Amino acid sequence: MRRRCAATLADVRTWLGVLMAARGMFDGGVGLLLLSGVALTGLRWRGTFPFVAIGMTALILMWISSVFVRRHLRRIHTAIPTGEGPAPTELREVISRPLAWALVFAMNGAALGILTIMTVKPGWLGAASTVLIAAAVGGGAGAAAVRRERVSVLRAGH
Repeated sequence: MRRRCAATLADVRTWLGVLMAARGMFDGGVGLLLLSGVALTGLRWRGTFPFVAIGMTALILMWISSVFVRRHLRRIHTAIPTGEGPAPTELREVISRPLAWALVFAMNGAALGILTIMTVKPGWLGAASTVLIAAAVGGGAGAAAVRRERVSVLRAGH
């Protein structure tokens, strides 16, 4: 959230640099979760279990969704002008696009939903609805937060 409030070009570059440096962590994390899930499923559970199938499907969908987040980060990078000074309005508008941030929040919500179904181990309907509701709540909260922040930042002119 802090990067969306960056007031100067130096702040934007700093926060973008942190995110770009850590971008491989998401792919590695998803890969490790999928591999460990397959291994544990093979060792402990035989057959198709809802929490396994829904959890792995959600992880794959999160990984696919991360492509859109990366595109957003690249757009921010290309929108940063050379030099120093305050972040221009055009750059702040690119940074604070609600859809990209809603997707980030939705992925976090889905991750919490996956953790919940791994713990509770509900049936098909319970597993699917838990992950979907958690993702929708996360996405809605993210979009609302960005819209509020965007309006206040653009009104203030910084």
